Amino acid sequence: MWPVFVNERSVERVAKACRSSRNIHTVHFCHLDHAVSRAFVRTLAADVAFNYVILSVTVVTPMNREFRKDLFALQDTTRRNSALVIRAAQFVSGGRHDR
Repeated sequence: MWPVFVNERSVERVAKACRSSRNIHTVHFCHLDHAVSRAFVRTLAADVAFNYVILSVTVVTPMNREFRKDLFALQDTTRRNSALVIRAAQFVSGGRHDR
């Protein structure tokens, strides 16, 4: 496989596509350039609270404190979305409803 060279602008476009998609449930991102990874996570985390589709986000890159704030927003959203899927599955199957 040939190496792919990307810049911040291109990963921002990919992140926007992931965030607005109704079909993308899982996102995996790995890049060694901190600026590129930061641009991806920052863009994906922006307004992610309005996304009810993404269930899992994996980012492999060096991190700092500011980076972790955006990652927390992503993790919080995926946790909420996963809980909604579990509750919906329990409702459909007639399972127990904890509340």
